[in-house]
Amino acid sequence: MATDIEHSLKEMLEQLKNYKVEKYIFYAMHRGSCSQSNFFQVINIALLRHKKIWLYSRDDEYALYMEKVLKRYGINIECKICDRNIYNLYYEDSENINVIILENNEIKAERVCDILDSMGWSLEDFNYAATSICNWKVADHIIEKRDTLIGNSIYKEEKYPGYVVYGNEKNAKVKIMILGGSTSADEVLRCSSWVSFFISIY
Repeated sequence: MATDIEHSLKEMLEQLKNYKVEKYIFYAMHRGSCSQSNFFQVINIALLRHKKIWLYSRDDEYALYMEKVLKRYGINIECKICDRNIYNLYYEDSENINVIILENNEIKAERVCDILDSMGWSLEDFNYAATSICNWKVADHIIEKRDTLIGNSIYKEEKYPGYVVYGNEKNAKVKIMILGGSTSADEVLRCSSWVSFFISIY
């Protein structure tokens, strides 16, 4: 299936779902997921630190294919979880386990990321990743706009659309505007930016 267009790939897989044939996908992961996510780093860290790898999977065709790819590269899977038993991770130590979310739908992957965050896992600690980009929030209430100065930002109907205001603006003696695109964005990305840490210090 020689396409990197996601909806075309889904259509092709849908047409072939009842055929017992080997399927070769040009891009098993979207190029953006490969270049911008922490998927490969999380697997590498697990292997280097001898951590267990748990897979979140709905056992759909995509997940089964990606599981087969991981096994082909000699990546051992300790356990598989799904919606039914994901909260078993609550009783496990995130220091010993890295979770790989085999979910190609960003909104569904984000829901799993939210559950992992609530149990102590985090992107900052490199102990989970998804095959879809899980670095930013894709909730429906976020309206993303592109701007040459502010990059990808939340664009709400507020006083300063596209910008995040920290602290109490009325009481501030000095105001600092930070432009830096995604490296300085808050509320868009799942991780906190350096700006948040800067503000927390001062």
